[in-house]
Amino acid sequence: MKGLTKRQEEYLFFILKEREEKGTFPTQAEMARHFSCSTKAVFDMVKALEDKGILECANGRIALSEKLRLCYDPKIIPLFDPYPERIVKNIAETDIGNGECFAMIVHAEDMKNAGILPSDIAVLEKAGKAENGSIILARCGDEILLRRYYKRSDGITELIPENDTMGKIVTAQAEVLAILVKSIRRYK
Repeated sequence: MKGLTKRQEEYLFFILKEREEKGTFPTQAEMARHFSCSTKAVFDMVKALEDKGILECANGRIALSEKLRLCYDPKIIPLFDPYPERIVKNIAETDIGNGECFAMIVHAEDMKNAGILPSDIAVLEKAGKAENGSIILARCGDEILLRRYYKRSDGITELIPENDTMGKIVTAQAEVLAILVKSIRRYK
């Protein structure tokens, strides 16, 4: 899935939320009312999401694309909303840790030297703290990052990518969201 614009993310989040709450996808008229726009604007947005492989549309009906359908389970409550298209489930229970877990599709090469590549599925356990050396999902400003975690004695956090072309982030503002339990690579 290619990157989504903020507005596309808002539409996708609304579509998934409606599916979760009502059991059906919203109509284009419902989306137009929700976003206070024309049905033509909704049509264009749905077409853009379809072009990016997020949705499939036939006879005016919206459905998740096969790729997203394989990954998405509406019972999962996203830990964060910035990237709802990345939240996944449909993973065997043996792949999940003991705590409250979720999974997401990896989109960046931040952790490629640790063997975590784009399109892999990262299984994460919600946590508010982590041990040094753990691979975590962190919120740093407006970004959500998968990085190696180190907390220095002076209280400063280092978020270190496993990619030689990227630099570490040194900050006092990082928030630990989850700890990596495992990553899964699909070959089909």
